[in-house]
Amino acid sequence: MEESFLQSSEWEKFQKAFGNRVFRIQGVLLIKNPKMRLPYLYAPRVGKINSLAIFKDELNVLAKKEKAVFVKIEPYKVALLTDFPNAKQSATVQPQTTLLVNLGSSEEKILDQMRSKTRYNIRLATRHGVEVIEQNTFESFWALAQKTSARDNFRYHSKRYFELMLKTLAPKIKIFSAIKEGKILASAIVLFWGEITYYLHGASLWEARQLMAPYKLHWEIMKIAKRAGCGQYDMWGIKLKPQISNLKSQNYYSQIDIHHSWAGITRFKLGFAPEGRIINYPDALDLIYRPFWYKIYSLKKKQ
Repeated sequence: MEESFLQSSEWEKFQKAFGNRVFRIQGVLLIKNPKMRLPYLYAPRVGKINSLAIFKDELNVLAKKEKAVFVKIEPYKVALLTDFPNAKQSATVQPQTTLLVNLGSSEEKILDQMRSKTRYNIRLATRHGVEVIEQNTFESFWALAQKTSARDNFRYHSKRYFELMLKTLAPKIKIFSAIKEGKILASAIVLFWGEITYYLHGASLWEARQLMAPYKLHWEIMKIAKRAGCGQYDMWGIKLKPQISNLKSQNYYSQIDIHHSWAGITRFKLGFAPEGRIINYPDALDLIYRPFWYKIYSLKKKQ
């Protein structure tokens, strides 16, 4: 796939509805948060630029007009790095490493390639009576997300962000929940986009962890995605040690960055495809227009 959904007209519409300013230059979507004190333009997962020369010229004009400190471009492929030789490589906004689970095989073969503990937990959840349903409302996900945020000490996007995203990207975006006796144990927001289904956001109930609901949840979503014609399930963000480009089951644990806050969720995701396809996206490119303020911005990011 040459283009990410993050460059789509639907994503552009969502960003605009959320209050960000959006621009298109030579097919590339650029986003600006007008509330930032040190504003910059952001182009997520850029796969193709219609005319590079025209893009650079028009980008210079736009960046100066918008008084952007810098422009952050996230290349979809490594080849784009050579198009901006003077840019500063920097951290990406989107997860830089992801795992793709191949849904092209039969359900039996997909299960067989999972880690044995993952298969066991899926079956355990089934024995406990855990079921998976599609949610028609957002409120239950949001309530669970608040509990997850407090437990794991991280912040979700705002409630308005989620509400607008679900409204703008419907019917391609859906909420699925694992339940038992009507109680929601885990939820996931997923996006059905062409041949790929993306797992974008999740939440779970810590008190019910022994029921293994998240395992059942993702397995059922994979089956739904497979029936919908999707060939891959994108786990959307894992953290491995640097320079890892291929995952082999025999050194599964040795490749997880155990010091990173994502170690647990990485272990969980990799259990579904210990020999799945790992994608490492290139570093972002920062095109700096106001060097002094870029230095201030960089110092603030380190705090």
